[in-house]
Amino acid sequence: IPLLDADGTVQGALIGGILLNRKFDFVDRIRNTVFGDRTFEGKPVGTVTLFLGDVRVATNVMLDAGTRALGTRVSSEVYEQVVERGERFADRAFVVNDWYVSGYQPLADGSGARVGMLYVGYLERPFTWVKYGMLASIGALLLAVMAGAALLSLRLARDVFAPLERMAQTMAPLHSRLQQP
Repeated sequence: IPLLDADGTVQGALIGGILLNRKFDFVDRIRNTVFGDRTFEGKPVGTVTLFLGDVRVATNVMLDAGTRALGTRVSSEVYEQVVERGERFADRAFVVNDWYVSGYQPLADGSGARVGMLYVGYLERPFTWVKYGMLASIGALLLAVMAGAALLSLRLARDVFAPLERMAQTMAPLHSRLQQP
């Protein structure tokens, strides 16, 4: 906002903004909007971080000590792709102490210079559990089908060989008489 004197001449400017460092309500509101309050093994399934450069300045990613992971850094691979080249990153990523299905979006200042990034991630472990559960279900189904096929094969084999065994038993006395001199 321009600051004017009594004659209407610009004497200066008033510039205001909101400092996003440690703005936890901002990242928590995004997480709650996107992921709700869902948890997995006591951890929120979703996390959100605001980066200045490659440093977390507002986050709900937690350290093992139970504090927010402020000041931790993003991997150089993600930083180069998102901040240096201005491309989105969407892939699995190791975030502080766990794997997440992650998305990073570059953030620019008013002049268009890239200054950081916004990260949103979904905990990978629930997907892993579903994957292993499905594999176990498929394995159990295959074992059941194989056991059923084996029992059916034994039943069919018995039905085929039972008449042959009866014929062999019937012919056994005749066969032994024919072999005597």
